[in-house]
Amino acid sequence: MSDICTVKKSTLDGIAEAIQSKTGESGRMLPSEMAGKIEDIPSPPTKGLVFSEYDSDGYPHKAEFVGSWTSIPKAYCYFLIWSNQTFARNITSIKIPDTVIDIGSSAFQDCRTLATVDLPDNDIELGGSAFQNCKALTSITFKRNVAFNVNAHFNGDTALTSVTFGGDVINQAIANSFINCSAVMLYDFSHATFVPPLYSVASLGHANGCVIKVPQALLATWQNETNWSGLTNVTWQGV
Repeated sequence: MSDICTVKKSTLDGIAEAIQSKTGESGRMLPSEMAGKIEDIPSPPTKGLVFSEYDSDGYPHKAEFVGSWTSIPKAYCYFLIWSNQTFARNITSIKIPDTVIDIGSSAFQDCRTLATVDLPDNDIELGGSAFQNCKALTSITFKRNVAFNVNAHFNGDTALTSVTFGGDVINQAIANSFINCSAVMLYDFSHATFVPPLYSVASLGHANGCVIKVPQALLATWQNETNWSGLTNVTWQGV
């Protein structure tokens, strides 16, 4: 009898659940299958896009860039989506590491289920159309300074309701960056040290009925600056 090992069913269920969370599999798993499944689980990559929180169909909902990234390549997730549509289009959350200083053009374009993005705690440059047509994205927070390269960065993000800037908009104008973002109710520039150029009124999705927060010391200058002065249906707040 010394060769017999007794294991509680709850323990086996926990092991099976842990394996399934790594493999994306679902359904009943026999104890005799577990050892092989564990051996088949690959080691975490030192650099790459790691997926987690799989649903019952085996598709992930979270993604995180791991490793020494400094740049997210142009059209990175855009090509991933079109190479495996069902798989990538279930992603709802992406975390980008603080080492990243550049997000390439169209990097996340058409990630239509992407609802939250954790941007780097770093100055960052955003390529044109970087988050275009991310229809589920509800808010975005730039933690430091941001440089908008080219235009249409969030074009067509119709669920976007708030945009927060933790620093300044540097180098480039806000050039159609939020065009067709009709649901935005708050643009928060509270941490700005100067008024950024605005390419056109449409660059903020016409900002219909939204609140624009700016430093109190810059309020009058901001309201009278080119194109900012054309935003008539907004509420200005000096903070």
